[in-house]
Amino acid sequence: GLCGYLAFGQWLQKYRPRVSPADTQCDALRSLVADFNLSQNDCGITNSNEFLDAQARAGADNAGVRENWMTDVELRILGCIFNVCVVVYKDYRSTGTMTYKSGPQVNTELNAVTYTMVNPAICNETEKRQSDKTVWLWNNVTTLRGIQHYELLIDVEFKTK
Repeated sequence: GLCGYLAFGQWLQKYRPRVSPADTQCDALRSLVADFNLSQNDCGITNSNEFLDAQARAGADNAGVRENWMTDVELRILGCIFNVCVVVYKDYRSTGTMTYKSGPQVNTELNAVTYTMVNPAICNETEKRQSDKTVWLWNNVTTLRGIQHYELLIDVEFKTK
């Protein structure tokens, strides 16, 4: 249940060596999310239910319970705290709108690999191309029998045609 926090912490250890190793651990990152000030930030994060729910999950005693696992919302909060762009690749079909390189589109392809910029308010095209300014994660449900799982992608090169 800590895979997303572990992946984010691994990125911090690799690309933000000034961050204390203790602050990159799962429990420390969960505490940062749980204690994040929803009413005073520059990232467009508000007191809406999705963010309040994310804080409740992060602050829960039992991280291993599926209801308390990280979602993209917690990643958006961490991206705001550390001022980094967060991009999540997903290898499963979404019934909603996904953001492609060309912009938001309805995902109608079966088994499409798509990506979402979790915190577009603080991401730009230049930062997205820099490994030390963007956390690249892969969110997979196919290999774990339908359970979402985050993995860190390192040394990603973003290229256009």
